[in-house]
Amino acid sequence: MTLAMQCPFFKRNDSLDLHCEGGIIKFPDSASRREYVVEYCGNEIHWHKCTICRNLEKYYERKEN
Repeated sequence: MTLAMQCPFFKRNDSLDLHCEGGIIKFPDSASRREYVVEYCGNEIHWHKCTICRNLEKYYERKEN
């Protein structure tokens, strides 16, 4: 089953790598990658708890002000 990415900073999938606006996350195996995606990127409630996402949100907030 494929999860729909909820995070607005997500860019693309690439095998075990996850590309987002904040960088590339490299996972050791597909299980660890899936756990991360379920917890953050693909979770409509918790995507903003990712540290990369929080950093980007703070960046854009500073940029707007």
